[in-house]
Amino acid sequence: MQLDYGPVHNSVLWQTTIGCRQAKMFLYGPDKKLSRYALSLPRRELKILVGLLTGHITLNRHLTVMKIQEDPLCLAFGEQEETSLHFFGNAMQICKLDIPFLEHT
Repeated sequence: MQLDYGPVHNSVLWQTTIGCRQAKMFLYGPDKKLSRYALSLPRRELKILVGLLTGHITLNRHLTVMKIQEDPLCLAFGEQEETSLHFFGNAMQICKLDIPFLEHT
């Protein structure tokens, strides 16, 4: 029996895999162009990209899950959990506030 690991198989695997909730919000499936771009980044920038895509970054939601922080809410806005999705949705306002969270990743 030969296993198929082509693009269709990878796409189905991505869609049916349990977990990766946050990454699935940003990525619709395997993407060669995005993979090449990511692998061309300097290590520090790749770390930030992967952290933002997976949620494993120094945002309050992740720090709360890790029991480092007690409050998952955004310090700047205080209404929603501070997640990557929240960060991207409010990026322009956050940039104006000069919040240095990326310096610690």
